[in-house]
Amino acid sequence: MKNEYNAIDWQTFSQKKNIEEIVKNTRDKKDIQIAGVIELSIAIMTYVIDKVIPEFLKYNIVFIIITILTISPVAFLLSKYAYRWIKKELTPGKDLPIPAKMIDLFDNEVCYYVLMAESYSSELSPTSKHAATDLDRFYFIESCFYFNKAVSNLSQMTSNLEKIFSIDVGDLTGDKKISCTRLKNIFDILDKIQKVIESNVGIISSIDIDDNYYEVFSVYRKAYDEFKKNSHENLPMDV
Repeated sequence: MKNEYNAIDWQTFSQKKNIEEIVKNTRDKKDIQIAGVIELSIAIMTYVIDKVIPEFLKYNIVFIIITILTISPVAFLLSKYAYRWIKKELTPGKDLPIPAKMIDLFDNEVCYYVLMAESYSSELSPTSKHAATDLDRFYFIESCFYFNKAVSNLSQMTSNLEKIFSIDVGDLTGDKKISCTRLKNIFDILDKIQKVIESNVGIISSIDIDDNYYEVFSVYRKAYDEFKKNSHENLPMDV
């Protein structure tokens, strides 16, 4: 039975995930918004005091307090972001892939690309018994594209496999690491997609300029084989 979800369904799902990410980023900026409100409130207070309080009182303790209150939020934010920047720049290995980011990449990017590739490849027959249509070619091209994207993202995890994947229950609780079972399942799906693509390789021969599209797929196919090999050598992948 074919997957009840099609490519459009998965794209809609991805858009929802992107919206969630935007909301999250908006929440992270709340301190800036609060500071803006404080600054505006203080500016209004300062204006009122400037118009209401007599001239000889402008330089007394009230005016000094207002000045301090006006400067404090800006100074606080500047020091806060300066601390974050310094901490980021001085953290050893800051240029290395962070396991937490790789886990997020697997959950939100790799899985999406695999599902998109599966959706398109499921529309192709392993052996075509009819003349290829433009839609057939489209399914093939998109299958290759999303297969390549999935492999590209997986390859970024090669140097940190043991920090990202595990079979230990303690590592898997709290989203600390990704289960090796999930990775094995991804391999099984990608293997099937790869077979469908290879069995339909001639489907775009009439439009593939210099055969470069299939050559690109071949590059990522080799990268996929290499990633699988490294995974089996460094992770407990056998049942």
